[in-house]
Order: sequence, then C-alpha cells, then structure tokens
Amino acid sequence: MDKTRAPGAKMKGMQFKQVIKKEENENLRKTIKELRGTIQEMLLENENVPAMERLAQHELNLDVEGQKGLDAMVEQDATRVREEIEWEILAKRFLRDVLKRQCWDSLKVKSRSVKGFHCEHEVKNYPLKERTEKEVEELHRVQNMRKIEMAAITLLKSANEEEQDEEDLTTESDVVTGSFSAQFGYSNPYIYDQFSVRTTEQKINQIILLQ
Repeated sequence: MDKTRAPGAKMKGMQFKQVIKKEENENLRKTIKELRGTIQEMLLENENVPAMERLAQHELNLDVEGQKGLDAMVEQDATRVREEIEWEILAKRFLRDVLKRQCWDSLKVKSRSVKGFHCEHEVKNYPLKERTEKEVEELHRVQNMRKIEMAAITLLKSANEEEQDEEDLTTESDVVTGSFSAQFGYSNPYIYDQFSVRTTEQKINQIILLQ
C-alpha cells in the first residue's frame, strides 16, 4: 500500500509545482512580450534615423555577458522542467503498472461484452480473480465441513422410516431453490438450501461456496 501511495503523493506535489510554474511562465511571457515590443520599436527607430547615426546590429547588444547569463538560465529552467516531466511520466507509468497488475493481470476471467449489430442489447460476463492459496484452503475446509454435515443428515434421515420416501439429500442440494444455475450447466452439491441458511457461519460458508 505504501508503494502505491508514494506516487500519488508525488503527483500531487508535482501538480502544485506545475501551478506555480504555470504562473511563473505567464509572468515571464508577459515580460518577454513587453521587451519584444520595446526592442521592435528601437529597431524601427534605428532604421528611420540617418545612416550616420544608425547603429549596426551587433551594437544593439549592450550586455553580451548578461545575454549569456540569460541563455544559461533558460537552459537550466528547460532542464528542470524536462526532469519534472520525466518524473511525472515515470509516476504515471508506475500507477499504470499497479492498476494493470491488480485489475487486469490478476483476473482469471477477463471482462468481456457482446453487443448486437442491429439492436442495443449487450451481454456481459463477470470478471473473476484467480483464487489465492488462502481462499482455496478456505474453500476446501468449507467443502469438507459440508460433506460431514450432509453425511450426518443422511444418517438421520435413513434412521427415520417416515422420511424414507423423500428425495435424496444430494438431489436436494443440486439446485438451490429459486436458482437457474443448473439450467446453464452449473451445480454445486455443497451449497446450502436457501431456506436452511440461518446461522452466521452458514451464511459465511454459503458466500465462500458461491464465490
């Protein structure tokens, strides 16, 4: 969890820096625009003066060292912005990999849908994750528990002569009352009958079996 939070916090910091940088860039653009207008006026005025008073192009650069310093500053800012963008891209790639690993690679059954060509009907499946080792152990535990329960109930029923004509327990457990799962080729013999689920433990076991 800490690994997934770190990029998010870093991205928030980057977004805050981007807002500040955006304001600085706007102020810088405004200043450059004003300077450009002033320089254009000076160049136009220089073109209109007599030839004897006209300055050469290199003579208009009054501060060569200052110009070099500004160029170095611009290059430094460009390098800093480039590094920030690279870090932002890296953080987004990390988040993409985390989301892909948790929401796509971990799925045993991928999410799919089928749409009709000449109608608006759409049929979707249910994406399912691969069972973890702990979940498989829990499922086996519940199945073994249900086997014992079903065997005990079968013995009680066989001991009672009045209930000998009733259907076999496995037949009753094949289809959950009110369920259509058996009609589509799926049936879990360990699932409780809906009307026999009473205790909290039975409800939890039913959820594990249905998953």
